[in-house]
Amino acid sequence: MGFLEQTSLDFLAHPAAIASLVLLVVLFLYWYGTRGFAALKILNVPGPKPIPFLGNFLEARKYGALHIMHLDYLKKYGKLYTLCMGGKPSLVVADPLRVVEADNDQRFSKLSQSFRSSKGGHLR
Repeated sequence: MGFLEQTSLDFLAHPAAIASLVLLVVLFLYWYGTRGFAALKILNVPGPKPIPFLGNFLEARKYGALHIMHLDYLKKYGKLYTLCMGGKPSLVVADPLRVVEADNDQRFSKLSQSFRSSKGGHLR
């Protein structure tokens, strides 16, 4: 109890301290919700802009079904685009020839290593 008596938390009652603490928490939550999207920005591949924590899940509700959403994105962005379901970024490749090209491309080497699924693997 001696330590608690010596430590004063009165500084937390100050409005500037509370505002600073709230700002730090909000910034941390935003960083935590968007940390997986940084790899997609580096790739410079087209795709819809994800929302922190949710990714593109809300757009799936707009379309009513995932396959309809993927068909629309195929028309909109082409045969190679990015998509985030939750916090997990994905590279969608709709052409078999582009799959081999994307697997051999250096830009995607980090993506394939860091986002490899536990059941899947490379196409080699």
